[in-house]
Amino acid sequence: MDPKITPPTPGTVSRRIYPVITIARIQNPIRFFAVPLLGGIVKWFMLIPQAFMLLWAYLVVGVGLWINVFTVLFKGRYYRHLYNWNVNLTNMTIKSRFFMLGLTNKYPGFTYAIEDNYTVAVPFPLQPNRLYAIPLLGFALRFIILLPYFFYISIIGNAVEIMTVFSSFAVLFKGYYPESTYELVLDEIRLSTSLPLYVSGISDTIPTYKISMHHNVIKIIFLIMGILLLGWQIYSNVSDQKNPKTNSYSTTSPVSAIGVEPEDKSIKCKDDMNCFVNAMEQNKVASFKTYNDFTIEGIAFQQLIYIRFDGYKDNHWKLYGKTLSIDVADSNSGNLEITKTINNVKDIALHKEVTIPIYSSMEFTKEDMKKNATSIVKEFAKLLIPTGGIYVDKEATPTPQPTVVLTATPTSVYIPTPAASISH
Repeated sequence: MDPKITPPTPGTVSRRIYPVITIARIQNPIRFFAVPLLGGIVKWFMLIPQAFMLLWAYLVVGVGLWINVFTVLFKGRYYRHLYNWNVNLTNMTIKSRFFMLGLTNKYPGFTYAIEDNYTVAVPFPLQPNRLYAIPLLGFALRFIILLPYFFYISIIGNAVEIMTVFSSFAVLFKGYYPESTYELVLDEIRLSTSLPLYVSGISDTIPTYKISMHHNVIKIIFLIMGILLLGWQIYSNVSDQKNPKTNSYSTTSPVSAIGVEPEDKSIKCKDDMNCFVNAMEQNKVASFKTYNDFTIEGIAFQQLIYIRFDGYKDNHWKLYGKTLSIDVADSNSGNLEITKTINNVKDIALHKEVTIPIYSSMEFTKEDMKKNATSIVKEFAKLLIPTGGIYVDKEATPTPQPTVVLTATPTSVYIPTPAASISH
């Protein structure tokens, strides 16, 4: 589909000004579209079909660029179909933006041709530069040349965003589109559409930086605001990269390795599930220490564990847990008897090989925790029991157990803990 193009009159327009756009200032803007937020949202929804048309045009142009590389390199001429689709892309971009920014009341429609009271002209490249057609190198050169232009366009774009917000009140209450806004919006649209045209080789001349400076005082004010906004945007991006954003109640890393407690500023809940849930409701970190009771080969052990819960995204939370110490339990008196501490997992009691998880984690939602806090924490605690250990539920109805006498000497009983044992 070859669009109908109205070429500029030779010698009347600078080669650096492209595309050439002519449009009169709108005299009867629709006031409804100037209603803050509502007008913009309605227009965004109306332009969804055009977004798909633009996407298709970008895809076709992207494929055509690679064909054009060889056409320019070996034949010295620009690929005609690529030119046609560049015009299609330019037309639809301008039609959509004119409608979005209020320069026209006419809906862009579903054709790439201009069907309104304005014209858009894109010059055909008669003698494309072969240097820019060299794969990768040509694109790299154009990109480097455009670096200052990107910053310039960002400033103009920021100024237009701010200016159109103020101008919307003139449209809403007076039915009047300010001339200064009309001029700056038109210049910004021309500058931004010239970028893809230059990159795709429609011109080998860098687009002009020139804009209309009628009403220069008010434009300078908004351009300064555009510069300040760009500086803030750059600062924010740099800060976000250096300090990734997290929720105010989240940690940047999981619980540290066994035996080394992190700097803990969490709410201490002392094994209280209500405290746990209340802290979560306030989006605060909470933690507590509790015991796991388990047996291996009939020998009772008690494991001191640290459990911490932390928010990390939306309504999702995580439980983190780690082992602080494991002790042999005296089966007669119930008192703890520390026998030996080692840093490497080896044997427990009858030289049975076991493994202790360094730490575990589990995801859940606030709703889950509200309904089943006790059972969730209990099931999570079981994840920290060493391999081969059998969890002992103290709340369950006890069954008679034979007395277990630990006959091994301290040197033959190895109690695995990741760090120095904690006194009780």
